[in-house]
Amino acid sequence: MLTTSFCEGPTDKLLLDLTMGGALDYAVTHFPERTAFIYPFEIAALTYKQLHTKVCHVAAALLSRGLRPGDQVVLWTDVHCMELEVFSHAVTYAGLILVGVFLIDIEDVLLNFSCKAIIFPNFTWEYTNRESRLGRILGTTAASITDHETNTDSTASIAILPNKTSGKGTFLSFKTLLDEGVTQQSHLSKVKKTIRADDVAVIMLTSGTTGKPKGVTSTHSSMVNNGYFIGDRLHYSSKEHRICSLMQRYDDIGLVEAMCAFMHGATIVNPERNYDVEDITSVMQVIQNERCTAVHGFPSHFVNIISDPAFTMYDFKAVHTGFTCAAPMFSRKMLEILTKFTPDLVPGFGTTETKRNIQGFVTDSRIKRADTIGYPMPHTKVKIIDQESNIVPIGSAGELCLYSYSTMVKYWNQPEKTSKAIDDEGWYHTGLTLSLTPTPNPNPNTTPNPNYSLTLSQSLTPTPNPNPNTIPNPNYSLTLSQSLTPNHNPNTTPNPNYSLTLSQSLTLTPYSNLNITPNPNYSLTLSQSLTLAPNPNPNTTPNPNYSLTLSQSLTLTPTLPLALSIA
Repeated sequence: MLTTSFCEGPTDKLLLDLTMGGALDYAVTHFPERTAFIYPFEIAALTYKQLHTKVCHVAAALLSRGLRPGDQVVLWTDVHCMELEVFSHAVTYAGLILVGVFLIDIEDVLLNFSCKAIIFPNFTWEYTNRESRLGRILGTTAASITDHETNTDSTASIAILPNKTSGKGTFLSFKTLLDEGVTQQSHLSKVKKTIRADDVAVIMLTSGTTGKPKGVTSTHSSMVNNGYFIGDRLHYSSKEHRICSLMQRYDDIGLVEAMCAFMHGATIVNPERNYDVEDITSVMQVIQNERCTAVHGFPSHFVNIISDPAFTMYDFKAVHTGFTCAAPMFSRKMLEILTKFTPDLVPGFGTTETKRNIQGFVTDSRIKRADTIGYPMPHTKVKIIDQESNIVPIGSAGELCLYSYSTMVKYWNQPEKTSKAIDDEGWYHTGLTLSLTPTPNPNPNTTPNPNYSLTLSQSLTPTPNPNPNTIPNPNYSLTLSQSLTPNHNPNTTPNPNYSLTLSQSLTLTPYSNLNITPNPNYSLTLSQSLTLAPNPNPNTTPNPNYSLTLSQSLTLTPTLPLALSIA
């Protein structure tokens, strides 16, 4: 019987010793004629063979222009296009380090990172104020920038930053590099042999709302294996899948998603040019027209789709699976999403620092997928500790810690923040306070441990505060209240007189410890749901068979032996 708050994922499948470029090599060997990427708004598509050819040409050209493995190349964009897709994979294929940023972060990035080049989309130059920003950064003139934009027929370009010799930056269009790389393949082949799976591949910036952005540094191995195991749990190798991706393509989750596609021969369909999905109608049209079998997105994407007035007008018969990030506040909508739209949608949990560490199975019941965030991923351990770093008993509160191959190497050039986040034994400390409480398992035949599922009790988690000048009030904390309401449909619930309704109301109460909260950069997010459990005292409640249990936030439930659930 489980007594401590510790669980781990399976280790029967070995970790892959592959670089991100090696994953593309694998894809072109096994699925050369399958479509790798589709960009409907560009009327563009590439097979794995075509993608591999373009990536190799651009990668070789980057090396011929003086870049070397380990050099940092910034991808500065908030839009998607096919040429940026190829650029991103060419960078890692050449052993360069891809630094992913949004447009507003560029000056800070150049101050804090050793970047040698900047990749950017040509069609957003006006938005980025080219004369004052890129011109100043690259040490060139506004006229030369304008000349470059006017004469390129590419949608993306790269700027090699000024060096001590020339003192000026060099603009190169995607097409120029594509042509140059044709004759440079022998050099690329030699360089490829020096790139290792445990080399740094990607640096992704976390939000800078609490100070200087942190550069989450990840290896080739962590990206490839995380993508492989995500697809393995989704059974993506069982058939040819077409994935509608609503993720940001060049963020960490988008790159992991690409590794998932490469290792399982899937197609990624990108319905939106902008990072932020704004046009749900066009998304639904793409899902229908491209006959997508899977959808990857955030909970809000799925809610927006099924809530759209035109939802029933589209043919989504091909869609049946996908993944989303677990969000307790959407748990009550999850069943509706599973019923109406994606019956095999699987939730999961992770952070930029650790990738996707927890994920469900398509074989889990719909109720379990609605109420849980899944199970520890392969080669991943989960524990809850107290302030003295001791693993707490089941039911006791503590901090969630994760140990995995996918944990970041470090925060780039921030050793103090790194040591605070990752301890000497390699455990990543999430900062989330929670407790694991055993509850009777409603379906003992579907999980490894027939006696327990784990429910995470209430936890308040910080999110960036959109208005730090007005909230929170340092003198108050939040209190949750809830209630039962009469049942309007007595034929559908166990007790004809009552239904389960959670009426959340947050109230302000004087805060007892003004020294530790709140942070003006954060606001509080509360999540919760109601569940039915056998009633230990049938004489005191309206229905003798059920009692009410309220649990909040994340939840653990395992295959091995536990699972994480949103209760």
